[in-house]
Amino acid sequence: METHSVDRATLNTNEDVIPERMRYGHIACAADASMANLTDDPLVVYISDGPQEGGGGLLRAVQKSANSYAWWREVEHEVAWTIHGDSFIIFHSTRDDKERMKTPLDKILRFLVSRLIGMFPEQETSKRHAEFASKREAAISASLGDEVHNMVYIDNLITMREARGRGYASALVHMVTELADKEGRGAWLVSSNIANERFYNSLGFTTVERFTVGENNPAWDKPPVPIDIMTRKPPCEISVAEKPPALTNCSA
Repeated sequence: METHSVDRATLNTNEDVIPERMRYGHIACAADASMANLTDDPLVVYISDGPQEGGGGLLRAVQKSANSYAWWREVEHEVAWTIHGDSFIIFHSTRDDKERMKTPLDKILRFLVSRLIGMFPEQETSKRHAEFASKREAAISASLGDEVHNMVYIDNLITMREARGRGYASALVHMVTELADKEGRGAWLVSSNIANERFYNSLGFTTVERFTVGENNPAWDKPPVPIDIMTRKPPCEISVAEKPPALTNCSA
């Protein structure tokens, strides 16, 4: 397992806004932030807006348990970072690292969580999730191709509502991009909220592919939901001659 360290002397952020590895004590806050921010994400609204088949508070408890497990797994593998337990980020050296992180314990917990969620089958929700997953993979393949295997992947970024506007999310993304820059590699992410485009643009990310979900779903009476594949190329501080061929696509 590859881990990362942060050189505080070179990190471009305020002294009071220093990222640290998430600890197990942060998991409850991260799970709460994820649950509280569900209504802010158009994709989550689309996927969860289908006809519900019951479950109520119990279903939400299962969802929160699954969310907590997801954060626990990232903390266990040291790929989750935070600022003051208010803002959180997950990133991987490559997207393939997510597969390498799987352990026998992961498989057992995944099975138990899937069985719990399976107690509340929602065919429309499953259909919409499958639609997103299929279109996402096609968009990643079309826009990034094999290069995706060499790029740093920002998997999740979330900030508690009461902590927004303090620069925490920007500092966390800066941490990731500075680590990527040191290795002469690009970074990428999937943004399911077009309202965040300006934020990511300010950090050097640009949209390389956009797809939509919901446009052909008769059960969805709202506009299609746009999803962006965004990338940030590394600066040309390392000469092309010093880079492997797959990593020479850097910005001026």
